[in-house]
Amino acid sequence: MIACEPEGFFSWNYRFRGEGFEGQTWHRVFGEKGGFEVNGVSYEVAKDGIWSGSWTVRHQGQVVGRGSKRNPFTRTFDLEWEGDAWVLSARGLGRAMMLQGPGGSLSFRPVHVFSRRVEVEGRIDSPAMIGWALWCAVTIWRRQAQSSS
Repeated sequence: MIACEPEGFFSWNYRFRGEGFEGQTWHRVFGEKGGFEVNGVSYEVAKDGIWSGSWTVRHQGQVVGRGSKRNPFTRTFDLEWEGDAWVLSARGLGRAMMLQGPGGSLSFRPVHVFSRRVEVEGRIDSPAMIGWALWCAVTIWRRQAQSSS
């Protein structure tokens, strides 16, 4: 299991660690930009336009990943990382998400309905992909929280 906790009670920024890796994600206060870091390697995430449903991940100015929502009314992302295609999709009506791709699968489940702590189970080969998928899952949860307030 991968330990994943928000930096604070009201924070959308997370720290995570698993066997042989640790990292963090962060979101800017306004807009859907931010980034993540895994084992000291930083990645920047930027939305491809204010109304677009797609994001680009860069490391030292080079594009290393992409993501896009299938449509504005679903909670499904098509993700790309190092040439591999992945799908991050919601499970049921709650906040649980599932990542599936060629390197394995992961489930992201909030520990409690009133908590932002997350349990991540499963195994994939790329710790950076875990950071990218967690960043996208948190983006969805953040949108849900903002639209219900």
